[in-house]
Amino acid sequence: MTKRLLLVSLVYFFLIGCETTNEDEYDFNGRSLGISHMENLVTVFVEDNFMGTEIGPFDQQSFNRDTYEVEAYRVLLTEDTRIILDETEEEIDMIIREDEALELTRYNDNIVSLFTGNGREISIKVEEPFSNETSSNRNDYILYDHQLLPIYTAEEVRIYPLQFQDFLYRFRHFGNQYTLIGIFESGSSDEQQFNMYYNDYLKEINDSGSGIQPIHFFTFDSGYFETFNPPEEYIHYPLFLILSDSSVEHFYEWEKAIKFLEDNNIVDN
Repeated sequence: MTKRLLLVSLVYFFLIGCETTNEDEYDFNGRSLGISHMENLVTVFVEDNFMGTEIGPFDQQSFNRDTYEVEAYRVLLTEDTRIILDETEEEIDMIIREDEALELTRYNDNIVSLFTGNGREISIKVEEPFSNETSSNRNDYILYDHQLLPIYTAEEVRIYPLQFQDFLYRFRHFGNQYTLIGIFESGSSDEQQFNMYYNDYLKEINDSGSGIQPIHFFTFDSGYFETFNPPEEYIHYPLFLILSDSSVEHFYEWEKAIKFLEDNNIVDN
């Protein structure tokens, strides 16, 4: 019995040890806010005293730059930096071009998202000794001000899959504002027809919404949308999403999306 108990204890502590090693493998975890190609620096947001670990559009009136503090870093990518896709453990190489800018040896939406600033979750292991640091006296919110942040050299970058919540948070607006998003299959007749009448649709929204709640209007290709791994019921096109700061509504017809806005007094009838 004693030997069996000892064996179980050893296995338990071995597993705990493995988990701890995995957690401690990287110096910090955050969201990519895009790269400065002139400097090969990726800005990584970790946390702030405004929205915690969340990042995205917000009510400007609630933001106070005088008290704003943020933990964020600028991370230098080099030819020696290992770029790993968490889903597949695939490693992506980079090269330095003649103009000293970084170039990936191959591209797909998962890899490019590291550089485009769409809030992709990543983990970073740096070459230098690392210590957490909070930056204050900022000129603006971290989305708009990447200057004067601590800089480290990346030894390894792990890229995690995007989640549907990342898409919602990126395009959701706050403070009694709404976002209407149209998503289409690339090259489809629906997309072509919608693009043909886009200005008419935009005018319809602006005219009917005049004097009520502001409405933000976007259109996207289904391929881009699906990089955020949406639930299965959303993978049907054309798709129209209506986002508020607390809800998501989806429709497969433009007329039904507009009717929802009218019925809920978001726009005039």
